Amino acid sequence: MNAPCKINAEERRAASIRLADAGQSCRVVTSQIVAQQGPEQWHLEDGQIAHRAFSCLVHPEVGDEVLTALSDKGVLIISILARPHAGQSVAGCVGLPAEVAMTIRGANLKLFASSSLVIECLKDIDLKTPFGKVQVLAESFIQTVFGTFVSLARSHLVKTTNYELKAEGSIVSTGEIQVLTAKSDIVMDASRINMG
Repeated sequence: MNAPCKINAEERRAASIRLADAGQSCRVVTSQIVAQQGPEQWHLEDGQIAHRAFSCLVHPEVGDEVLTALSDKGVLIISILARPHAGQSVAGCVGLPAEVAMTIRGANLKLFASSSLVIECLKDIDLKTPFGKVQVLAESFIQTVFGTFVSLARSHLVKTTNYELKAEGSIVSTGEIQVLTAKSDIVMDASRINMG
């Protein structure tokens, strides 16, 4: 494989024709994306249509300067060299072609965001750590569940300055032994109180 080089559109088209005629395997050149034809097809500045290589994880965008591999099987975008957004935060989408499944493995993985982190999923999120712990540290923690909220644990400890529990329907608390302790007052207010 030749080293990456910078050639113009006419030279690139002529090079691809020579590759097909000579039966050579591949040549790597730079190009620019001028339009997107489909989810995984892009028009290059020389008029050719390119697909994304499986190893190119960043989704190409119009205007990107890309590294392409020319062969008798077609043109593949193998890398994105530059994205023309001078002075702005360059956004990128990481994913495999055709949105196939992706697995990231490592002994220790860290995901860091200097501003905000958003995780979205249309179906299920499964978080497992059978021999470890899940620790959440936040200024505020809000949970919203449209269906049923189930929490199972051997021991459940809640420690807070103030605790308020409201229910539009019934509140049922059942246990073999229950202890209710207050340093000052215990107030029970209802139209009817049944004990025993």
